[in-house]
Amino acid sequence: MSYRTYINDKQIFGNNAYYVEWIEFIKSQGITISDDGNYDGYITDIMGALETIEHIVMRKDDEILLENHKDCLYDLSYIRHKINDENYKLTDLLTIVSDCHLMFMPMQFIDACGDSVNRVISRGMGRMFEYKLVDGCKLHVHAG
Repeated sequence: MSYRTYINDKQIFGNNAYYVEWIEFIKSQGITISDDGNYDGYITDIMGALETIEHIVMRKDDEILLENHKDCLYDLSYIRHKINDENYKLTDLLTIVSDCHLMFMPMQFIDACGDSVNRVISRGMGRMFEYKLVDGCKLHVHAG
C-alpha cells in the first residue's frame, strides 16, 4: 500500500512522496501526525501551503541539477524528441507531464483546492497572484 497525500480527497503528491517541509507545514496548522506519518485535519493557510510546495519543487530541482550537472526539472525539450522519434502524441505526453511532473505540484495543489479558493492579483507579496480561501471554507488534508 502506498503513502499518499490528499487535499479535498485529491492526491497532490506522487505515491510514497513524503516531504519534511510539508510535514512541518502540516504541524504548523495544528494537525497531529502519527509516528508513521498519517494525519487528518484542515488547513487554512493557503499561501503557506503553496509556498511550502514551491520550496519543495525548487529543492528537488537543485538536487536534479547537482546529480545531472545539466538537466533541470523545467527542461521539457525531450517532448519534441518523443513525438518525432518514439511515436508519442503531444496530448498524451502533456497529460503525463502535467499529472506526474514535479514542477506542476503547485498547480496540482491549487487544482485540488477547487472552489474553496479564489485567485486574486497580489498586493505586495512579491508575486503576481495570491490565493485566498473563500469565506467559511477550509481545506481537508489527509495522508496515509
